[in-house]
Amino acid sequence: MSNRPWFTRRERVFHLLDECWCEGRRSHQQLKGHVRRATGTACSPKLIVAWKRDRHIPLTCHKEPV
Repeated sequence: MSNRPWFTRRERVFHLLDECWCEGRRSHQQLKGHVRRATGTACSPKLIVAWKRDRHIPLTCHKEPV
């Protein structure tokens, strides 16, 4: 785990989701799995939806437009 001082779990999870998304792993399952591996606990689907809204990612699309 990095030494970056995380202020909230939500902030840490959002950072992990950003990492996963940038690597091209975009399905709900891949996003949840990435967070579970890094933190030891799964994140809720609601948290993923909140992250997508925060990052202005359309909720229905998991891939970038070609």
